[in-house]
Amino acid sequence: MLELIFPKKIIESQGVSQSGDILSNRETQVLLAQPPMMVIPEKGFVVFDFGQEIYGRLHLITQSGPAGEIRIRLGESVAECYAELGEDNAGNYHSLRDCKLPIISYADLMTNDSGFRFARIDVVSGGPLQIRNVFAESKYFSTDNEGYFKSNDETVNKIFDVAKHTTSLCIQNGVVWDGAKRDRLVWIGDFHPEILSIASVYGCIEEIENVLDHGAVYMSNGVWTNCIPAYSAWWLICLNEYYRHYGKKEYVLRQIPVIKKVLAAFNEIVLEDGSISFKNSTLKYFEKNDFFFDWPTNFTEDSYYGWVSIIQYACQETQKLLAEFGENAEMADSLYERLRKNKTIASTFKQVEAWQYLSGRKTAADVKDALLDGGAKGMTGFMGYYILTAAVEAGGNAEVLTMIKDFYGAMLDCGATSFWEDFDVEWMEDQPQGLEEIPTKDRKNIHRDYGKYCYTGLRHSLCHGWTAGVLAFFTRTVLGVKPIAPGYSKVQIKPNLLGLTEVEGRIPTPHGDIYVKHMLQNGELVSDIQLPQGVEIDNNETNIY
Repeated sequence: MLELIFPKKIIESQGVSQSGDILSNRETQVLLAQPPMMVIPEKGFVVFDFGQEIYGRLHLITQSGPAGEIRIRLGESVAECYAELGEDNAGNYHSLRDCKLPIISYADLMTNDSGFRFARIDVVSGGPLQIRNVFAESKYFSTDNEGYFKSNDETVNKIFDVAKHTTSLCIQNGVVWDGAKRDRLVWIGDFHPEILSIASVYGCIEEIENVLDHGAVYMSNGVWTNCIPAYSAWWLICLNEYYRHYGKKEYVLRQIPVIKKVLAAFNEIVLEDGSISFKNSTLKYFEKNDFFFDWPTNFTEDSYYGWVSIIQYACQETQKLLAEFGENAEMADSLYERLRKNKTIASTFKQVEAWQYLSGRKTAADVKDALLDGGAKGMTGFMGYYILTAAVEAGGNAEVLTMIKDFYGAMLDCGATSFWEDFDVEWMEDQPQGLEEIPTKDRKNIHRDYGKYCYTGLRHSLCHGWTAGVLAFFTRTVLGVKPIAPGYSKVQIKPNLLGLTEVEGRIPTPHGDIYVKHMLQNGELVSDIQLPQGVEIDNNETNIY
């Protein structure tokens, strides 16, 4: 979908003169003998706010004027628009967002595609720059029949809508990216919360198969998927999710040889006692990423136990998938049993505890306190969906809704219109400047002064699909709708309103839409469930293939 977005306000300008209201102008074609709406002199500048995160390009419609050079800085925050290249880790990472262009009369000057909300235009030399109009070209994914979720809580509704917008901006170029500005790549592990979200609102789209195909290429070329061993296990998990939601046997059958390659690769490194050794592995991977699990756990002992849990879970899923297709699951069985020999630990990382539970290595009682202690502290962008899911299954209810509103709601409070690569609720203790504020040195800025690992400072992506996994949490856990047989032929509907009093949603399936509405009336749950032909409810969990 392509949409033209016009600026909502001007954050700041210097030396600028206006002959009309450029914010209300909707012209996209320059005409002769029209006066410019805005004139920016040499060394002058203007900063526009488009009101929402965009993936696309900026257009400047120019009038007649002298030669010169302008500089355009696109930013996911105002701070990013004010930074020099290299300052506070600002850069052209994966997309050109800071560039210089010549002033050309009667032209449509365009930038490259990037993820942004704000745009700063400086006249570097010559000029003045005479502008008839400015607008952004927004590219996002949309279908005619999209799923939705809404509740009696407006903050929750906004969180869902922003998660959906985040996902829509990351479906680009025939695949699903991590981010709109940076990390415009296919990362298979990061893709799992995205595939769950996509299934919840868009149904089956060809980009999902393209991503899975992309992941399969690595194994065929002698490399762990994405050069990270755990991501080969994530590929297995994502393939299972694909079949569970869409039921397309022909596609899965084509992937059986790759499944066996992945299992054989893990068979080489999982020893009889369950320990892991890469000594016999011939596959290449990024240095020091042998036990990568999540950025905050990297290079800690806990990361190993999270890693083991994901591999074990992937083997368990693959056992079921191979059995479904009448294939020999002996290697997956053997790997699963060997991995079970690994001990568990009492981790201070919520994501490690969540995965020790989700893989069956710990009970709900084992992890409940660790998951709920401190509320949203310890949540991460990538692992949010899994932490929330495990917390609910461990017995959390209203506390989990508070975690959601504290974590995702705090980003909204900072001006987020899409969800970020990462967030730490403890950042809010500094009362930092929000995305719309002009950066100063006497106060911390939410974009400039935070972030760790590969996403420090302004390199941090503020539109990252993996953090949108909360969307899937709303449909799968709050609405309670999960496919338990391929292609939604059987569904489980077990809602948990988490203290909400009314929730409603629609989920697209290969058979048609499932509509669900749950209401608390006089303390009793009343549900309106409408299923398409070919879908039946079966709440016996043992039936999950």
